[in-house]
Amino acid sequence: MTSPAVQHDPSLMWIYGIFSACQVRYGRRFLAQYEGVAIELVHRDWARVLREYACNPAAIKWALENLPDAPVLAPQFRQLCGAAPRPATRQLERPAVSPARLSKVREQLQQIVSHRVPTDSKGWAREVLARADRGEAVSYRAKQMALEVLGKAVRV
Repeated sequence: MTSPAVQHDPSLMWIYGIFSACQVRYGRRFLAQYEGVAIELVHRDWARVLREYACNPAAIKWALENLPDAPVLAPQFRQLCGAAPRPATRQLERPAVSPARLSKVREQLQQIVSHRVPTDSKGWAREVLARADRGEAVSYRAKQMALEVLGKAVRV
């Protein structure tokens, strides 16, 4: 009697590749750590744990080339993937800017800086008290907060 054919999930092919390499490296010791657990569940767990490396075959390859002597679990394999060297990146060259353009931008920035209106962080409190002094309707709490901000005694 033959065993039923195992149907492989195409989205887990990269996990099957990792398992094949680990079985060759560790033999029965690798699968023995999952004895009594459905292998489909183990595959899905590895896929979940390693999901950030699903599109990074270079990290997976590096991890497989640097396996320790003892069989690994998914979190240990993830650490190996994370230790893979990052690909070298080329630093972008500074864009060329004409001296005239640079001068124009500096002038624009200087105009912005020179036209800044000084901020009065307590101006709102003075305005609330001025409105109250003119007889306009001002809530008790607004008047109280304005007095506190200006450091004046709270009038009751």
